[in-house]
Amino acid sequence: MEFNLIRCFKKMSAMVIIITVVVFLLTLAACAPSGPQTFSVQVGSEDTTNGLEIDAFLPNYLQVNVGDTIIFSQKTHELHTITFNAPNPLPNVFLNQRMNTVIANPLVFLPSTAVKTTTTGSNISRSVKFDGSSYVNSGVLQTPGDSFAVTFSKQGTYQFNCLFHPSSESGTVMVNPAGSAYYQGQSDITSGVNQALGEYFQSAANFSLNLSVPLVVENADGTHTYTVLAGLGDESQGFDFMYFFGGANLTIKVGDQVTWTVSKNTPGMIHTVTFLSGSPEPDFIIPQSPSSSTSLSVNPQVANPSPSSPLPYSGSGYYNSGLLISNGIRQNYTLTFTKPGKYDYTCVPHDDMGMKGTITVNP
Repeated sequence: MEFNLIRCFKKMSAMVIIITVVVFLLTLAACAPSGPQTFSVQVGSEDTTNGLEIDAFLPNYLQVNVGDTIIFSQKTHELHTITFNAPNPLPNVFLNQRMNTVIANPLVFLPSTAVKTTTTGSNISRSVKFDGSSYVNSGVLQTPGDSFAVTFSKQGTYQFNCLFHPSSESGTVMVNPAGSAYYQGQSDITSGVNQALGEYFQSAANFSLNLSVPLVVENADGTHTYTVLAGLGDESQGFDFMYFFGGANLTIKVGDQVTWTVSKNTPGMIHTVTFLSGSPEPDFIIPQSPSSSTSLSVNPQVANPSPSSPLPYSGSGYYNSGLLISNGIRQNYTLTFTKPGKYDYTCVPHDDMGMKGTITVNP
């Protein structure tokens, strides 16, 4: 009887092993693709009410198969690119910065030649097949709803960057052979992205407390100089930028000065301090000539200070800092206010993100 029980136990153990193997194989089969799949990557995120921006690819690591497509979806008003096989060092965003004309680097702003573009309303959709052999760039994406679809035709591991935010915005795609089982589905990716965004925005909100109060110094003549940070961020954190002016709604007196300065922790970040005084807001990027759609430049009205030597501001005329860049030739802009009134100003590159301010001047 004991012998039969042992034999029975051995048979049951063998059956359990067989069932376990079958279940494992069925699980693999369930994970195996039925054909080319499409995955989504979110390009940045923003909270325009509070001026918070996340400059990151979400997620920044994926495994896909040969034949699959990743759609990079723009979620912010900030400039972004999706760039594969970027040269080292990365191309400069702007060229000829020490001259009156600041040229937008076509390697950054324009899509590479293999990229196809379609337009729907105000949105652009671009696509390309990528085999890992050449430089591929989406060109500038700026409007929420813009997209760039990349279909992978060759196995390999590929790095991608945003050329505007290379320190915080980079990622990796591992392309496996066609038919490989997936380690993660789109629903898992989306869940992870949503969790990460909650953590990112909380961190950014805490970080922004450093920006909210301007520095005030009393001058020998009794006037005051206010120092206002134009944006803030820390690319070493990998995600958060604040697109607003510290002390954006500032109240001062006639004769006081305000100095705007850009954060040294945001290398390459561009801002302006622009008082339109009722004039229309200039475009940021324009063709170098009316007949050219491939040669772009920063609008000289935006790139250069106006007036060239800042005069006391009395509430009229177009006053512009020019491009303020933390590692550029201009990092500060100062105005003295000589007339009571309420004066609005904006950052031209980031006005869509709510980067605006008001100076109220009392007698």
